[in-house]
Amino acid sequence: MNMRTLLSISLIAAMGAVSQLAVAQSSGGDVDSRWHVGISTGMVIEDSDRQINDDQAYLYGLNFGRMITENVGIDFQFSRYSMDFAIATPNGDPKTRQITYGLYGRYYFRPGQATQPFVLVGGGIQDHDNAFDTGRDVFGSVGLGIQHRYSDSFSFQVQGEMRYDNDRETFNRSTGFNDFLITAGFNFRFGAKPQAKPSRPIAAPVAPRPVAPPKPAPMFAFDAMVLFEFDSSNLRSEAQVALSEAAETLNSHNELVLIEVGGHTCDLGSEAYNENLSAERASAVYEYLVDNGVSANRLEVRAYGESSPRVPNTSVANRQQNRRVELTVLQRRAP
Repeated sequence: MNMRTLLSISLIAAMGAVSQLAVAQSSGGDVDSRWHVGISTGMVIEDSDRQINDDQAYLYGLNFGRMITENVGIDFQFSRYSMDFAIATPNGDPKTRQITYGLYGRYYFRPGQATQPFVLVGGGIQDHDNAFDTGRDVFGSVGLGIQHRYSDSFSFQVQGEMRYDNDRETFNRSTGFNDFLITAGFNFRFGAKPQAKPSRPIAAPVAPRPVAPPKPAPMFAFDAMVLFEFDSSNLRSEAQVALSEAAETLNSHNELVLIEVGGHTCDLGSEAYNENLSAERASAVYEYLVDNGVSANRLEVRAYGESSPRVPNTSVANRQQNRRVELTVLQRRAP
């Protein structure tokens, strides 16, 4: 694997992590985005071209990061390890020390499960210090592993990582080294696990309020000034003509099985007084109709008082229109 390939992989991984972070922040999903810290240790299977002795090299590391989606997490990682050359060195010191600072992205399978396999890609810089050279180079890594959560805060993971170290100066090479690292470590997440947002309840459709059918138009409307004496329920003699015509009409139309006799007043006087006056006037008309042959079972008296004006009570003429008795058909027999 050459340097250009690994640098390309690292760049793509970094861009992907940034874009995933932006998506996660804008979506506001139920992602456990708490920050975590971790420690790790492991061993290094070094590239044979490093000319290292057979003693096992060990590393340790520190990391901190967070999940940015249900599947993708990022970590900033520091690690350090040292190895001994198997060859003589210019100053007699056999040690070569490696220190890395990198950004890692991991894609976790089986989101939401306690045990999750993952693949990783990372990159950064790696310092080396030995008798041949002291310098800083880039590195790139790919690998896979598995993580197990013991609780909302603690998890354990094991991973294998192929790391390309672009150190060409130690032995004046045209390429770097490929080391294989096996590590295990614990992560600790800070704070309480965010609670899942409750789903918004679906509002039940609101049943439309029943609309009362409009009151039928009155069949007859009698001006109170024509029918009654002033401020009285006594019928005037002139009322007989109009009321007799109404009685004749009702008697000739037996299909009109229920007729309301409604009394109305204007707003002058108290509500109680006006309601009483309207009741007395409606009753006077009711009695006249019954006396003239209309069955009492077909008539229903109702006193409206000033509650149902025909027009606003804003003038003398309007108030006169509101003083009335109306005959309204409430029920007809089906033909």
